[in-house]
Amino acid sequence: MHFRIALPTPFTVGTINAFAVKDGTGLVLIDAGPDTDEAWTLLLDFLASHGYQPSDIHAVLLTHGHEDHAGLAHRLRASYGTPVFAHAQEIPQLSPDGRQREISSRLLHQLLIQHGAPRSIVEYKDPRRENAPREGWRTEIDHPVEDGEQLSFVDARLAVLHTPGHTAGSTCYYHEASGTLFTGDHLIKGVIPNPGIEFPDGSLEGRTRSLPAYAASLEKVRALPVALVCPGHREEFADHRAEIDRLFRYFERGQKRALRLTDKGRCQAYGLVPPIAGPAHRMELFFFMYRSIGYFDLLEAQGHVHAETIGGQVYYTAARNRLKEERRQGGPDEQDANGP
Repeated sequence: MHFRIALPTPFTVGTINAFAVKDGTGLVLIDAGPDTDEAWTLLLDFLASHGYQPSDIHAVLLTHGHEDHAGLAHRLRASYGTPVFAHAQEIPQLSPDGRQREISSRLLHQLLIQHGAPRSIVEYKDPRRENAPREGWRTEIDHPVEDGEQLSFVDARLAVLHTPGHTAGSTCYYHEASGTLFTGDHLIKGVIPNPGIEFPDGSLEGRTRSLPAYAASLEKVRALPVALVCPGHREEFADHRAEIDRLFRYFERGQKRALRLTDKGRCQAYGLVPPIAGPAHRMELFFFMYRSIGYFDLLEAQGHVHAETIGGQVYYTAARNRLKEERRQGGPDEQDANGP
């Protein structure tokens, strides 16, 4: 048995769902909500209304390291010693040590500019964000979870499914006995999650190919017998396969748009981005760029396009057009056919 706890956030995403799974006389909390006094008070009130205290929470399981989901974990850990569980690949996002996040931020700006995004928007510093840093919510991870791990508490049993895509360490928790899947931002009815780009080894070359990873994670979840999806936002729902199929149709349309762009010749991922209304909307640019780069990553993995860097800029060409060009110039394909 579980309870859904709807907690408000100060972010445009709106309300976040935390889920309390009954565990003997206590609870296991899946996601914790944002680090605001309003959310903290509502969480405490919810627990009290069901006969629980914060000390009755045996563990906090985080689906990923974004503040709307993980923000209150540090309060529970600091005040009540509640252990925090999350995938190890979320450590850079959750750790109070921000050095790796600073490196990743610089690399992300560089990557987006290489793919054609305007530098003036990418590097715009929003004074509202600059003057209101939010860092105190971050927390250490007490138990790094692994894919396939079976988490056993008093009587709650949850399987760990590593589902990279939205983040590198995005994780779902599966209660096999009831067929309940807690998905965080991995699967939300009617929503297209953003495939964030990360740099786990601190280099541009080692960036995550998040949309291909997300597609593989969706296939992994699709194979499960799921009776109920408990997402990080919006309502719980059944028929997870129908929702996953909707996402695949959406991504197929994006790939077709990217291929049509290559039909016109050499192009960049920014060519798929709709007009952005100035620097104040830079986060919209980032989200569109994540998906646009992701479409080309999918096409490149399938052998439909080639990527090349020219003058510090990344361009894509359709494989068939690239083949014609190489043959015309006596490139690799002609050499392979006729010998060295």
